[in-house]
Amino acid sequence: MALLSFLRLSLLLSTISFAAADGNFNSTNALWTGWSMLTRQQGFLTTNDSSQLFQTGLVQKAFLKLIRQYPGDPYRGTYQTYYPSLVNSAVYTVSGVEKALTYTLDRLAVGPSMLNMASNTQDEKYRDAFDALHQSIDQQPRNTQGGLWWWNRYPEWSIIDSMYAFGPFYIPYALYHEPDNTTNVVGDVALQFDLLWEHCHCNKTGLLRHGYDASKKASWADQETGQSPHVFGRAMALYTAGLVDTLEYIAMSKGNLPSEVLDKWSNMQSKFKSIGDALLKNAEGSSGGWWQVMDEPSKVGNYIESSATALFVYSLFKGNRYGYFRDGAEVAANSTYEESVYMEAASKAYRYLEETFVVKNPNGTIEFNGTVAGCGLDSGSSYEYYVGQPIEYNSPIGNSAFMLASLEYERFNNKTSDTPWAPL
Repeated sequence: MALLSFLRLSLLLSTISFAAADGNFNSTNALWTGWSMLTRQQGFLTTNDSSQLFQTGLVQKAFLKLIRQYPGDPYRGTYQTYYPSLVNSAVYTVSGVEKALTYTLDRLAVGPSMLNMASNTQDEKYRDAFDALHQSIDQQPRNTQGGLWWWNRYPEWSIIDSMYAFGPFYIPYALYHEPDNTTNVVGDVALQFDLLWEHCHCNKTGLLRHGYDASKKASWADQETGQSPHVFGRAMALYTAGLVDTLEYIAMSKGNLPSEVLDKWSNMQSKFKSIGDALLKNAEGSSGGWWQVMDEPSKVGNYIESSATALFVYSLFKGNRYGYFRDGAEVAANSTYEESVYMEAASKAYRYLEETFVVKNPNGTIEFNGTVAGCGLDSGSSYEYYVGQPIEYNSPIGNSAFMLASLEYERFNNKTSDTPWAPL
């Protein structure tokens, strides 16, 4: 086994060296970012830290989308070797309900890849992992309204960014493995989005604050709403990306879903459109990007954060591609783009990302800057805390967010394959 692993690694590294010399891996920013991350061997789970478990889930999603969007790329086979290695680095970490429950709700970010690998390989280790993740949802503590706690260590706390991991795992799990329970699962997913919207809505921006404490006992909790004091850019961006991915899953299965499920979809679609409208109003004028602390634009210390901006770009392009910005949009996998103010905003922000945060290296790879480190509610959630967190150069989160944004940008600009592909 050790010899086989060594031979595989040697083959991968030799392929990397050949591609770097050949130079064809950088035909688009998405492919260029993917190749650069692969060259750096980014995205593997190397510790038992919850934040790294989320990171590898995000990297896995980006690479799977890259593979599916560019089926004719000459280095697709290399990505197809890299992707399972990423998944395998996390599979045993979440195999077992008790073990899974020791992590935050963000553990579910690796769930879609476990579903995908189980379907493609029939290997039971992936089924064990996604079954454990599913069962862990049933055992996750909830507040009196049914809102999921983010982590057992912080009773009654719910945060908006956890929806990126929750909906895009739970919905496809139900569709493919518990179809008779799909109505209940969609209802639960809609409930989580609703409760976070209700408790975290910021009238000033039209967006959502980072989270809420249902008990209102946290030092940062508003005594009327329980909400935290600020709109953290990446948290809002992850909620938005999770919402559009969830809408996509439901829409693709609309023919098999009862009317009450489609009603839930319409409610979530209205939220997505509302977010899109709010993003237009809250974009920084000259750059088109979005602030680290979105309710304090231009305040001393605030800045345009790259990963949030990239994820908003991804969501705007994807939502427009499916027609989700139309009032009363139908539940359909609509793949026709419309020129609109949303696309103007997304394109402007994408150009800013490309011009400001992408660093080109002499060895042919690119790097990505401007991504803030993790920000949590356990540190007081003051303005000074959010703007004082370190910036991580070449963060796996930032690189993956830029890859996702690039994939949608390239679809919009017809730089990508016309071969049909499915969502994660």
